[in-house]
Amino acid sequence: ALLLSEVARTDRLEPAFSKQERAQLVTATATYLSQVQDYRGYSETQGWRHGVAHASDLVLQLVLNPNITEGQVAELLEALIQQVAPAGEVFYIYGEPGRLARAVFYAYRTEVLSEEDWSDWFTAVSAPAPMEGWANAYGSQAGLAKRHNTLAFLTALLFYAEAAGDDNGNRLAEELLNAIKQIM
Repeated sequence: ALLLSEVARTDRLEPAFSKQERAQLVTATATYLSQVQDYRGYSETQGWRHGVAHASDLVLQLVLNPNITEGQVAELLEALIQQVAPAGEVFYIYGEPGRLARAVFYAYRTEVLSEEDWSDWFTAVSAPAPMEGWANAYGSQAGLAKRHNTLAFLTALLFYAEAAGDDNGNRLAEELLNAIKQIM
């Protein structure tokens, strides 16, 4: 995925793919990211096994490509949301929330999706499901992992938004603060 992100970056800078090839890459990326189940970070014997972060880098290059459509951005974000807080007792400790946040930040900055689309997306990110409410997070390792990962993602994204120092970043920061309040 990391190598493919460089290929996607090259296509972004100097288009080489056909519309169909680019669409296939978007679909393959969304499928891969939504199905990642290997949450290792660094292996002493194999090096980086960082599927979520590397797929996030690929998403970043794709959302920055002006030839990617609104529907394709939505497809990538739908896959990405599944890795913000994956099911089970997965606690991100290798910088995954920041890599996911960077891809989302730049997708937001493209202004391809509407404010309503983004509001719905952040509502989904901050939803406690499958728990009834965020207070239930303290009753299980899986709940604690969901809370930890979701807050880490939203906080990393808030940093990007505030560092932008412009109206776009301010709008995003406001959306993020509302999402964080749902969890706190």
